[in-house]
Order: sequence, then structure tokens, then C-alpha cells
Amino acid sequence: MTPSQTWGKGFLVPADAEIIVEAEIIPGVRETQNPFGEIAGYYQAEMSMPVAEVKTITMKKEGMMQGVFPGHPEHWNLGGSQRKAVYTV
Repeated sequence: MTPSQTWGKGFLVPADAEIIVEAEIIPGVRETQNPFGEIAGYYQAEMSMPVAEVKTITMKKEGMMQGVFPGHPEHWNLGGSQRKAVYTV
């Protein structure tokens, strides 16, 4: 663990993380999410969601991020083992 760029020793982050996004959720502020849900290949009603203000983004040299596209094969495969565990308990 290492001190964060934004909050220092008061907030520790993983020293070996690929990417770290430090942000604050703004109290009482909400914005619309999913005004055009069909663009992502699925439909979901509009929702009022909290807003986060990004303070700092740090990463390893050539840090990697795994993206998952909702409603597509990688999305279902990623959650498959957890769903299997729930249904077999």
C-alpha cells in the first residue's frame, strides 16, 4: 500500500495497481444515466445516478484495464462462476 496522490497518507492505495482513479462523489448531485441505452446493445430505463469528480488518475507504465461490454459474451463469462456458485449452494 502507498499514499494516494490526492489524499496522501490518509488514504492508502495498492502500490502495484495497474490503474488507480481517485474521485469524490459529490453529495446531493445526480445526473441521468442511460438516456440512449440501445447504443450499448441493451435497453435499460434512464436512472438518476450520483456524480463522481475525478481528482487524479495514476497508472503503471502501459497499465492495462479490462473492459467488459454489457450484454455480450465477455460479460456473461465473467459472471458465470459466481452465478454457478449461487445456484449450487
